[in-house]
Amino acid sequence: MNLQDSPCNDLLYLCFNQDNACFAGGTNTGFFAYNCEPFTETTRKNFSSGGIGIIEMCYRTNILALVGGGKVPRYPRNKVMMWDDVNNRCIGELSFPSDVRAVKLRRDMVVVVLDRDIYIYNFQDLKLLENRRTIVNTKGLCALCPHTNHRVMAFPGKERGLINVELFDIQRQVIIPAHESELMALALNYDGTMVASASERGTLIRVFSTASGNMLHELRRGAERAIIHSICINPSSTYLACSSDKGMIYT
Repeated sequence: MNLQDSPCNDLLYLCFNQDNACFAGGTNTGFFAYNCEPFTETTRKNFSSGGIGIIEMCYRTNILALVGGGKVPRYPRNKVMMWDDVNNRCIGELSFPSDVRAVKLRRDMVVVVLDRDIYIYNFQDLKLLENRRTIVNTKGLCALCPHTNHRVMAFPGKERGLINVELFDIQRQVIIPAHESELMALALNYDGTMVASASERGTLIRVFSTASGNMLHELRRGAERAIIHSICINPSSTYLACSSDKGMIYT
């Protein structure tokens, strides 16, 4: 979750790793990571100057993806730095013509989201594999399935309210007309068989099959408009949770 526009504190970014066993955060002075059970700090890096606006973990490995952020960014906002936390150094970088909005990792892929483009790289050598064009996506919406045997990605389409689902294993793309208004949140379940979304109205959460594009569930959050910040589906796909600007978490 990107918190750089929030005036509340030093925290700029917060995310869980792919199996939700750890979480990491970016701050105005560096980054940190914690193990969830038992709850312990696993790493903390304070730079002499410069903030981290985006941080993404790759499971429990020592490799992190970092993007500069905050009042004084540690790295340019248009670069993704691949950080080796054991050797305490950057081992690779990716540069872009505009600011990076999000980064997603798998053991075999690095996905970088810009305002209107998504770039997909091989994790091992950072070679470009593919790229996709989207509608203006300043929120950096993109969901990447973490399951080893299912390579699935969901992202905004080229028109308002559309979700594009990329099924890499069978080289197929499914286009879902999810909402009439702009997308605000996206999430895939663990094995990539379902995608959940919310629009700028924030009253409904819709769940679709990634294989067929058919709607499976429509969940009402409430009657009043709200900004949905995030959606999460549990590993067994039996529960869905979302958070909003109402200061509430709904399940």
